[in-house]
Amino acid sequence: MDPKNIRISDYSYSLPQDRIAQFPEDKRDNARLLVLDRGTISDHRISELDTILPAGTHLFFNDTRVIHARLLFRKKSGGWIEVFLLTPEHGEYELTNAMASRGSVRWNCLVGGARKWKEETLAMDVIIKGRSVNLKAVKGRMENGVYHVEFQWEDAGFSFSEVLDAAGQIPLPPYFNREILPEDNDRYQTVFARTEGSVAAPTAGLHFTPDLISRLKASGTSVHFLTLHVGAGTFKPVSSESIGEHSMHSEYFEADIQLVNQLIEMNGERVVPVGTTSLRSLESLYWLGAKCLQDEFDGEWEVGQWEGFDSPFNGTMKQSMSALATRMMKEGKTRIKARTSLLVAPGYRFRVATGLVTNFHMPGSTLLLLVAAMAGHHWKNAYAHALARGYRFLSYGDAMYIASQEMKNVTRG
Repeated sequence: MDPKNIRISDYSYSLPQDRIAQFPEDKRDNARLLVLDRGTISDHRISELDTILPAGTHLFFNDTRVIHARLLFRKKSGGWIEVFLLTPEHGEYELTNAMASRGSVRWNCLVGGARKWKEETLAMDVIIKGRSVNLKAVKGRMENGVYHVEFQWEDAGFSFSEVLDAAGQIPLPPYFNREILPEDNDRYQTVFARTEGSVAAPTAGLHFTPDLISRLKASGTSVHFLTLHVGAGTFKPVSSESIGEHSMHSEYFEADIQLVNQLIEMNGERVVPVGTTSLRSLESLYWLGAKCLQDEFDGEWEVGQWEGFDSPFNGTMKQSMSALATRMMKEGKTRIKARTSLLVAPGYRFRVATGLVTNFHMPGSTLLLLVAAMAGHHWKNAYAHALARGYRFLSYGDAMYIASQEMKNVTRG
């Protein structure tokens, strides 16, 4: 079956509003864990994962850090304008520089109430380290519904990262039906969040604690980190009848040469991403290496939507990662900064991942398609089981571990 003909209606289910978790568990690793192993379903807790994963498993986490991307400015007339940061104006590759900017910076933003924002400059006063700082927002041109906004603050002693932490709010997903609470600033970040840039959390990682990670290592599981900055496009619904008509959102990811070399050595071993973002990053690294190996690399570190279906390359993970490492060394790169819009859907052959830890996803979403690609038709039974047994869904909800898939679908060697 041509994956472009997949009907999104075949990957939906009924999700009652009261099953969408509005708050996290009191303890991160107390969340429930559904284990799906070749069609067999069992119920556990995340805290048991160190006893569930076989020794020798390689876990991959996304260490992105959610920025306070939601800014609320009060107009002089008393109304509110919401400015939601998406990417730096000059592209996500400049993210580190944008967060370190002092005095002014330009971002691409969504603007709530844009029609009410005329020519006036919006402003708010915030306190940073005991000092009052005035933050201004100047609206620029609009393209495809996205505005160019310049932010200015007179105290150049503070970076935009520091200003944003003080002025902005953590951007909870749109399906949360409540106000943002102070505890969300902690609970909507993973305990290993490090690299600023996401506007949504890699939610499967929210369940892990330092103690659980230590116990995983002690049990013979190795832990690795990469970075994919989750964009607002992750919430973009599939509005077309078939997936072939859907334009997959693009996201920025990073990985260093050490991780690529580790993947070369892992060829044929159990690789389990924590979250769909980690999975897409790992599979995208494979396709970057495939381009290098086939002399198709054009200088753009980018993976397209249909790369995993249209490319004739069928080499091993070791071959692909070795070619990627060679290319990095040739260009003097110790870290890849790339973009991916890779779509993983039923029919996709996994090149790196052999399992997955993930949350329960929205009906009819590309995230659910990814789960179905890994779990096969068993995803339906797993979701029906979770609904029947009272599991909590979406960002603050419970998790599932797809323990293994048919190895014939994985290109190893």
